[in-house]
Amino acid sequence: MDNTLSSANGNLQALDELPCKSISRSVPLQNEIKVVPTWQYAAIAFLGVLLFNGIARKALNIGGVELSVAVAFLVSSIVSLWFARRHRRLMTSNERRRFLLLYGGSIAATLLLPPAIASLAHPPSIWDLLIRLVNWIPYPASAYLYLSSQRLNLLTRE
Repeated sequence: MDNTLSSANGNLQALDELPCKSISRSVPLQNEIKVVPTWQYAAIAFLGVLLFNGIARKALNIGGVELSVAVAFLVSSIVSLWFARRHRRLMTSNERRRFLLLYGGSIAATLLLPPAIASLAHPPSIWDLLIRLVNWIPYPASAYLYLSSQRLNLLTRE
């Protein structure tokens, strides 16, 4: 029994003396990631949508669904590049979900507020709501595409 114990201790000491390679991680572990306030990114993205839409619709006199798609992709690309360059990591799924809810919700509220106020006088038609839905879809969809992990991997690669 004593002989077995001494041989086991010898094996443990031999293991302790082995050279260990340091493990380097390119992406920090989940508990090492600093939580980012995504409401700031959503607020700035929302203000960017208002600014770009206002400039394009008033100064350049263009509009339609094509403008909504162009502005959505422009703002989403700016936000994803900004996040990737500033934090040098991918957005976690919780951060991405919070951003999409805040960003998409604020744009939906902006698009649905006028018909909600006008519905006090007369109800909005289904076509009016459908047009607003078609104008809303590109914003959260493009943000989801640009903030996906595959897209951000390309941006954060060194």
